[in-house]
Amino acid sequence: LDPRYSPSGGIKMLPISDLKGIGFTGYEDDVRDPSKFFVVYETGDNTTVAEGEAVPLDLFYSRATNWGDDYDLEEYYNATTGETVEGFDWLEHDQYDLSGEASNTANLGATYYYVVWNQWQEDEHENISNSDIIFRRVMYLDDEDATGTTSILYASHRTADYASGDTVTLVGSARDGDHMGDGIVEVRWESSIDGFLGNERTLSIPVTNLSLGFHTLSFTALDAEGNWTAAATYQLPVAEMFHPVHLPIVLK
Repeated sequence: LDPRYSPSGGIKMLPISDLKGIGFTGYEDDVRDPSKFFVVYETGDNTTVAEGEAVPLDLFYSRATNWGDDYDLEEYYNATTGETVEGFDWLEHDQYDLSGEASNTANLGATYYYVVWNQWQEDEHENISNSDIIFRRVMYLDDEDATGTTSILYASHRTADYASGDTVTLVGSARDGDHMGDGIVEVRWESSIDGFLGNERTLSIPVTNLSLGFHTLSFTALDAEGNWTAAATYQLPVAEMFHPVHLPIVLK
């Protein structure tokens, strides 16, 4: 719903001039880069259209580079299909908040992105609460060496035991922090007990291949400039067998 576009520099932004005559020549990103632009849009519940407008749900955005040939994307895990897919990053995606009517702009060099939007909560009777204007600034480090980030998108088990004979699956995501080099060149899974586990973004390992104990599983990535990310971690207890405990419930 309501996709909004902004070129670099917005609509009327001009370079900073030397108004005081002191020899100021401007900032490095004060020159317009016309090859980059920004897009923001909201998702919505179109089942409400028959009774009015679609209810706006969440906000997503991206920056386009190379004249729109490429977009900065995030990885998401689809639990239904078991696939990792790419999509726009989110500005707001809380299930209890509604958001929409975003307005966006950017500086001339497209290194700073600015966006505001309406955000509120609404009950089943359409009573509105916690309504406010939200602002966010996003900074891009294109030409500076910056460490990337990692996250764990999916974990199949909270606990694992030998008796089940299950396979533990975890899906990691890695993103370089700059636009230099060839991006992410290596990923690594490790266990605090067993050490190295694998170097694929999707780790599938039989539970019996893990030692008994409380594992801290970590996922890290290496970019082309030689920077390792901070580890994304996941706690996984592994036992011979877990015994469920059923507590009685007394209704009064």
